[in-house]
Parts: sequence; C-alpha cells; structure tokens
Amino acid sequence: HKCASPVEMAGYGHRGESPSVHEVNPETSIAALLLVLDEFHEIWFPEAAPDAIQTFWFGAKYPREKKFFRKLGRRFGDALREALELSLDDSEELSKPELLRLTIFLDQQSRNMRALVEQGSDGEFTAEEVERRVSACSELAVSLAAKLLEGHVSSIEVLQEQTGASTAQLCFFTLVLRHTQQLEKVRE
Repeated sequence: HKCASPVEMAGYGHRGESPSVHEVNPETSIAALLLVLDEFHEIWFPEAAPDAIQTFWFGAKYPREKKFFRKLGRRFGDALREALELSLDDSEELSKPELLRLTIFLDQQSRNMRALVEQGSDGEFTAEEVERRVSACSELAVSLAAKLLEGHVSSIEVLQEQTGASTAQLCFFTLVLRHTQQLEKVRE
C-alpha cells in the first residue's frame, strides 16, 4: 500500500477537493515559494527590530489579534500547501538560511491557519482539516530541522553563523522541535 504524501495527509483543498496537481517547473515553484517565505519572515520578524518581541507572536487566541491571523491564513495558506508538496529531495536545493526559513514557516503558518476555523464562512476550513495540516506541517518541519542540524552544527552559535538567523528566528526554530508529537525524532 502506498504511503500518503504530507499534502494528502493534510487533506489540502477546500472541503473535499483534491489537492491540485502542479505541472510547473519545480525550480520555478521553489523560487516562487522562497519569495513568499521572504514576505512571511518580513512580517513575522520585522527588519527594523528582528529580535524585538512582537505583540502578535503568542497572541493568536486573543480577540485583538484574530483579524491579523486570519489575514496571515489567507495570504499564506496557498504557499503552505506548496511547501507541503516539497520533498526532502527538493530541499537539497535550499541553502541553510532558506531551509531554516522554510522550517519556521511550516511550523508557524500551519498554526496561523487556526484563525480561519472560527470564521466559519463558506470555503474556510474545519478544525479537523486544520489540525491535519498542522500535523503534516510539523512532520515535514521536523524532518527539515533534522536535515539542517545534521553535520557540523555543534551549537546554536554555529547554526546562527551558518544561517544568518536572528536570535528570534533561532527561538522559533527551536519551537519546531518543541511542537512535534514525534519526540523520538527529536531525541535522535
């Protein structure tokens, strides 16, 4: 029996639709995804204060932040689906900074999608659909994080040097490992 891809596991597509089949050049798709990752990171980690604590970071459950998280869900939902379609082989083409940004994006944006559940309008996602996506994104993010850490990463300082990540980005990278439900992978 065939093993389901992360996209199939996540059940992407609006309520019952199949995930789309892309007939585009994978290199073009990755390049487009990297542009979206840049946009997401510019919002999540503003360049003016890359290590400053953002009021929205842990505020998805607060009414004052709901509109912001719905906006993120709508803006980056398609890119999240695209990211889930990447294979670990595709990630070979990514630099360490790109891999770190993709890992954080998968982890955080999948959780941002929860804001679309409460909207409840036609075309929005059910809680079950979103949680499947969170699980699939977490699985891929942990695999990508392991890939990023393999080799000569002996400390957080080395990782920071290799990726050019801000302290805040490194903190969010550790959340990838903390959010997973696959603790055996993290222990490896």
